[in-house]
Amino acid sequence: ALRTDLEYQQRQLQDLTEQLLTRDRKIVQLEKALSEVKQENATLVEELQQTQIKAQTIQAIHDAIITEREHILAPIIASQKEQLTQFSQDLQAINKESLDSARTIGMLGQEKLLAEKLKSRDLELEIKNLQEQIKDLQQTLLKTKNLQIPLQNRLKQQEQLIANCLDPKKVEQLKRQESEMSNV
Repeated sequence: ALRTDLEYQQRQLQDLTEQLLTRDRKIVQLEKALSEVKQENATLVEELQQTQIKAQTIQAIHDAIITEREHILAPIIASQKEQLTQFSQDLQAINKESLDSARTIGMLGQEKLLAEKLKSRDLELEIKNLQEQIKDLQQTLLKTKNLQIPLQNRLKQQEQLIANCLDPKKVEQLKRQESEMSNV
C-alpha cells in the first residue's frame, strides 16, 4: 500500500513538475511577446514623433507661404489703389479744366474740350485696364490660396496613415491636435 501510495505521489509530483515546466515556458513566451510589444510601441512612438515633426514643418511652410503671399500682394494692391485714385483725381481735374477752358475760350475752346474729353476717355480706359489688372491679381491671390489645398490633403493622408498604425485613443488625440492647429 505504501508503494502504491508512493507511486501515486510520484506521478502527481511528475504531473506538477510538467505543469510547472509548461507554465514556465508560457511565462517565457509571454515575456518575449511583451518585449516585442514594447519594442513595437517604441517604434510607433518614434514614428509618431517623426510624423508630428513633419506636420509642424508643413505648417511652418504653409505659414511662410501665406506670409510671403501677403507681403507680395499687399504693396501691389496698395499701388494699384493709389494709381486708381490718382487717375480718378486726374480725370476729375482734367474734366474741370476742360469745362473752365470751354467757358473761357468759347467756340475755340470747344476743340480743346473735345481733345480733353478724348484724354478723359483714354484715362477711363486706363482705369478699366487697371481694374482688370486688379481682378487678375485677385485671381492670382485665389490661386495662391488654392496651393494650400494639396498641403492640407497631404497632411490628411499622413494623419490617416498614422491613424491606421495607432490605437483609437492616440488617433483621437491627434485629431484634437490637428483641430487646434487648423484653428491657429
